[in-house]
Amino acid sequence: DLKSLVRVELLKGVLQNFQDKCILIGNDLKKFYPKALDTNFDKNFLRKFYEGNICLDFLAKDGEQSLYPRSIEIIESGGILAQINTKESSEIFEEYNNQITFNSFHEMIEIINKLIKNSNLIDINKFFLKKYNDDKFLKTTLSKLFE
Repeated sequence: DLKSLVRVELLKGVLQNFQDKCILIGNDLKKFYPKALDTNFDKNFLRKFYEGNICLDFLAKDGEQSLYPRSIEIIESGGILAQINTKESSEIFEEYNNQITFNSFHEMIEIINKLIKNSNLIDINKFFLKKYNDDKFLKTTLSKLFE
């Protein structure tokens, strides 16, 4: 499908720019990137990989929501989400929206470069953990999901 092909092309560019800093995970990527690690859905495995790392997210294959199980797992595990910009990104990511979301290949590379050099990544993660542990935010988000 088209979304999968776009992902492969974006990853090609990421590897060209950050080859020594990347770890790819996924059996579906192995045909394009043989060094990719096997798919592993074990929560402990994923938490170890997400924690303290910049985690590139192209959204779920079947949706356009910024928050879905994988993106939430990245945040809860202490990872820094770098994600395709959506119509809800500015509301969800607030003042960090321009630091972690992108609309194009060039913006994606720029965002990753800036995040790698950012000494305040822990502040970004603390913002999300505080926000997502807020009952009012959770109720508002859940009500939007089930409208």
